Amino acid sequence: MNEHPDLSVLEAYRNGSLEEPTATSVEAHLPTCPPCRRSVLMPSKWLDRSWTQISVGIRLPAPTRVELALTRLGVGAATARLLVRTPSLRLPWLIALTVTLVFAALGATLGTTENALVPFLIAAPLAPVIGVALAYSRSSDPIQQITTVAPIDPLRLLLLRSSAVSATGISIAAIADLAFIPPDRSWIWILPTLALTTLTLAVGTYLHLWVAATAVGTLWLLGIGGLAITGDVLIALRQTGWITIILLAAGLVIVARRDSYRRLHTR
Repeated sequence: MNEHPDLSVLEAYRNGSLEEPTATSVEAHLPTCPPCRRSVLMPSKWLDRSWTQISVGIRLPAPTRVELALTRLGVGAATARLLVRTPSLRLPWLIALTVTLVFAALGATLGTTENALVPFLIAAPLAPVIGVALAYSRSSDPIQQITTVAPIDPLRLLLLRSSAVSATGISIAAIADLAFIPPDRSWIWILPTLALTTLTLAVGTYLHLWVAATAVGTLWLLGIGGLAITGDVLIALRQTGWITIILLAAGLVIVARRDSYRRLHTR
């Protein structure tokens, strides 16, 4: 449109009654013509009403009960929503985790040997490791591209999601422990669980978290399996000195290399 549109055309455009393709021609003309733009300016009340309708249309979903509970405990609203929307905290993962730990714990209760506890000792520490891998995985995160460019520290996001899935896994394992594991064989899995989870995050400063979780999980399976064949698993796990050293060393690596998680999306 090389010429200025008639006032009647501009009025129809302003009222939203102008038909195509004339409306498209007017829209192409307006950015280059300040007088015509001024003639189609809407009243401020109309603009305010329109923005109100738009804000209602794009309003975020109402907070869930879990989010409200977290905020009452002092967690910020944005952090609570981020935790609740963590992709790996989905029902299928929780059901699979619960079934695995319950059956492993039940098998340990019914077994007649000390090594009957091995399935539970394998499953309990690995559950949070798998959750950590899922918590920052491109394949399991439907909004991964959004979180990549969101103004949030990647390490903080990682730790929030890792804490959420780790707390979930440890809570389910604790319930299974209290319900099925005899007191004299109880809670020896908690320190290895913390050590493996922290070690996964530490190795994740060098490798992608999926690779780190796979490597740590494989070493755990080989180690606990070897102990089950050649020695007493319970005695080895009750020697907490080496597990504590791994936990502290992995924590130091995370602190020292925290900047590496800011480049996590490029690895």
